[in-house]
Amino acid sequence: MKKGFTLVELILVIAIIALVSAFTLPLFTSIQEKSSTIVARQHVVSTLRLAKVYAHTMKYDTDWGVHMADTNMTLFRGNDYALRDASYDEIIILDEQLIITGESDVIFSKSTGASSVSGTIRITKAGHDPQTVLISSSTISYQ
Repeated sequence: MKKGFTLVELILVIAIIALVSAFTLPLFTSIQEKSSTIVARQHVVSTLRLAKVYAHTMKYDTDWGVHMADTNMTLFRGNDYALRDASYDEIIILDEQLIITGESDVIFSKSTGASSVSGTIRITKAGHDPQTVLISSSTISYQ
């Protein structure tokens, strides 16, 4: 009696693996796509919180802010995005398919860390659940 696998057994195992992969790959792709808005929301929240900490601890003795653009957001030093010193910018690149609406500039006051605005930032992507970031003068949260 010979030991080992026959060619038919090997082909059968490869076919089963291919079938299982064919059914599970779309599921994993869907989960990954769904998570892109959640990941973007986490980036927005953490960047806003970092700006708040920088302002509250008076890093460089100035206000700090976050500017939202189409495919990125910028953590900047100062109280006006247009007049900032760009050498201090920290740019966070976001998914190009995301749509960010709401507050475009959020400034945090030095020493107090209070936000200049109270409002929302909404992150959407076609076919996915929207994510909302809530901003008040003292808190940053999400739904």
